[in-house]
Amino acid sequence: MKKLFILALICFVFAMGCQLLGTTMPTATAQSQPTASDTPFVPSLTATVIFSPTPISPVLSTLPAVTPPSTPVPAPPAAPAHLGLVKRNCTVDRSVKPIIYVNEFRITWTDMSNNEDGFRIYRDGDLVAEVSANATNVTDIVSRRNPRSYSYYVTAYNEIGESKSDTKVFTCGK
Repeated sequence: MKKLFILALICFVFAMGCQLLGTTMPTATAQSQPTASDTPFVPSLTATVIFSPTPISPVLSTLPAVTPPSTPVPAPPAAPAHLGLVKRNCTVDRSVKPIIYVNEFRITWTDMSNNEDGFRIYRDGDLVAEVSANATNVTDIVSRRNPRSYSYYVTAYNEIGESKSDTKVFTCGK
């Protein structure tokens, strides 16, 4: 049994070497026969190995060069366009002294990008709101003691950066 295992191991190692070198594997046969019916089984082994008479020369082939497709470079989203005012509601709260001007602006824009994570709305340079991707309007309510004008702009943003819209000035008061 030990001899059969060793021969099988030798054949396996030889076969692997043939595969690595690109040659055909020699053939081997193993036979076992019992010696007598009343004695334990004792295998006898016969092996035939045929070697190729020609020297082994691995065949190398040249593969054509493959150029991988270029990976698109991530870019910031396109800036929102057509910033405008849909609704303006200007009220004065006279129940308190001094009086409070309550200004409500509903701002809208056109989404010009397809890769934004969301939009940020700025009033007078300060962030006042952030909305999800594909949103196109927001309402901003401002309470002040005096009437005034407000400058707004909107940015589209993603992990690469922000793209700013034009600035618009909206006024309530007097």
